[in-house]
Amino acid sequence: MSVVEPWTTPTGRKIWKSKAQFMAYIRGGIRLGLWNRSPIKLQFLKDNRKKVPLGRKTIPNPKGMIWGGECCQCKKDFKISDINVDHKVGNHKLQDVDDLQNFITAIVFVNPETDLQLICKGCHTIKSYSERMGISFKEAEIEKSIIAIIKEGDREWLKGRVSEVGSNAKIRRQQITEIVRSEY
Repeated sequence: MSVVEPWTTPTGRKIWKSKAQFMAYIRGGIRLGLWNRSPIKLQFLKDNRKKVPLGRKTIPNPKGMIWGGECCQCKKDFKISDINVDHKVGNHKLQDVDDLQNFITAIVFVNPETDLQLICKGCHTIKSYSERMGISFKEAEIEKSIIAIIKEGDREWLKGRVSEVGSNAKIRRQQITEIVRSEY
């Protein structure tokens, strides 16, 4: 039996533009279908949640407490919807069909006591970026803040911080990097 490559159909119809796009579809399906509904993950979340302050008193919740958890990275409390169950060792690759078994094993076959942790969404984004780029959490945090500044409008952010705003994106990025690194 030959393996069909869905991103290259004999009829010429293109559903996925590339192998990478197809693999992203498979990765997302595994995460949404297997991981998000994993009984191990859901039980870990239930076992590690705690009551955290809501921040305001409400009529249905007079004590002002809701279910949440503490982020393993920043050590702050977050409500359940702002926290993720994370694999301590992440960045599992799924770039080829041959990677499927290892990816599923790494994502689904976990020991909750040693493999999982609670992490806030902000720290999770930074952690994933640091693993993907092979840099420290602190370096990733700096890099993510630089990226956010550039997306929000680097020229405006630089005004008042430098004597002359750089004439092109590369120069402005260097200026932002110097300022942000000096603040950390």
